[in-house]
Amino acid sequence: MRRTRVSENFVPCVFLGRRGLTPDVCPVVSWDGSALSEEASGTRNRMELNNNSYIDVGSEEWDTKCSTKEVQFQLMLYIQMQLCERSLKDWISERTNEHTSQNPYGSVDTKQTLSILHKILEGVEYIHSRGIMHRDLKPRNIFLHGLDCHVRIGDFGLACRDIIMDDEAKPNSTSQNTGSSHTTGVGTFVYAAPEQLEGSHYDSKSDMYSIGVVALELFQPFGTEMERVLTLGDLREGKVPDSFSQCWPVLAKYITLLTSRNPTLRPSATQLLQSELFSSKDMVIHGLQRRVEEQEEEIVRLRRQISQLQTQSTQQASHPTDKT
Repeated sequence: MRRTRVSENFVPCVFLGRRGLTPDVCPVVSWDGSALSEEASGTRNRMELNNNSYIDVGSEEWDTKCSTKEVQFQLMLYIQMQLCERSLKDWISERTNEHTSQNPYGSVDTKQTLSILHKILEGVEYIHSRGIMHRDLKPRNIFLHGLDCHVRIGDFGLACRDIIMDDEAKPNSTSQNTGSSHTTGVGTFVYAAPEQLEGSHYDSKSDMYSIGVVALELFQPFGTEMERVLTLGDLREGKVPDSFSQCWPVLAKYITLLTSRNPTLRPSATQLLQSELFSSKDMVIHGLQRRVEEQEEEIVRLRRQISQLQTQSTQQASHPTDKT
């Protein structure tokens, strides 16, 4: 594995590794000295020790050398994880740079953005199916990998068991009579549900509130940070921008439900995945409109280029080069 050390935040040591075309020979030795990994073809492997000596796995002297030779080594515990090049926050910031005041929604790629939202919901659906609440869903904790923007939900530092789900799974038990409660005031204010900030009895529907805020950010480009703060602040009061509702009526309806102060009104991730949100005509129409706008912009650019070339040609014709 080729290693390159990368910048560190709160992790003591992080390396960027890339596996070669052929797998490295990495046999594992158990406590009794027996080799745990060998090639299926039966060919003989060699294990390099720290003193540069080699031991043939298939030799008759293997047992003798393992039992009589003392090997000194350092044991390092490590975790190998997938590299995600950017977070959803980075992706949104890049999209914001394409924002135009004339047509703010023109920078929204409907197909790609809807695909990202779908993948996020699939991840949340799985988390909730395992009886886990994330409690800090936000663009900074959602990571994207590759050109196709594969979604990975991360940072489970505040995640916990869904007590209400656990209680309901127990026979002859309800969430009202167990006295179970969660920590109050956890999560990021802008994305945290009201009951998560104010009370201790909440469930996975608090994550769905966060999804509502994230969904708005995905489809609502902001010209300035102040515009973002004001819009997300209004969302906590149940207000979705009128321009957003006109452009995305179906999505606006579900965002309103997701950010409702009443958790029971919020749809689950499964319900959203099965809703008309991912098959509504307004999403298709907006996607086609965006393609038309892009083609019109390309036509304007080409006409401008043609005009410049014609002007240059006329100037050259009216001022021929004198020959001596």
